[in-house]
Amino acid sequence: MKAQSISTTATSIKRLRSRLARWELPHLRKLAARLHEQLEEVERRAASAERCAEMWQSLAEQLQDDMRATGEPATVALTMQGDLILVNGGAQ
Repeated sequence: MKAQSISTTATSIKRLRSRLARWELPHLRKLAARLHEQLEEVERRAASAERCAEMWQSLAEQLQDDMRATGEPATVALTMQGDLILVNGGAQ
């Protein structure tokens, strides 16, 4: 009788595990899809930020080159507010 009880318990545990696996799978699929969407959004934002940074760098380099061409002793700087400015008499 004890062997039957162990067998019944093992079968019950197996059924519970199977049921839990079925319940968990849709949840994990939704979570994976949501994480994938978030990752794609972060990648889009990172690419956009990189393009903006490259644009600002290009503009600053062009401004610096233009200032050198005129012989003006100035340096291109970026303020904490994000403004691109010229600092007269700046050393390089």
